[in-house]
Amino acid sequence: MAEILQEISGQDCLTGKLSSNVKHEFVAGFMYGMVDGRSSHHAIATDVLISIGTQLKGKSCQLVNSDTKIRI
Repeated sequence: MAEILQEISGQDCLTGKLSSNVKHEFVAGFMYGMVDGRSSHHAIATDVLISIGTQLKGKSCQLVNSDTKIRI
């Protein structure tokens, strides 16, 4: 059976994330549940973040990790 999705606002998404223990991604008005990463994934992501961050030191770019909420 197909799941019926209900469009929500960005503010409702942020409010829901405060009370949820499940990670979600918000895309075009819809929230999608995400699986937790494995320890090996986190280690690789950390290594990449450190490597890129070192290269960007002193530049105007800002590097953030995957847990950072941004609005595009």
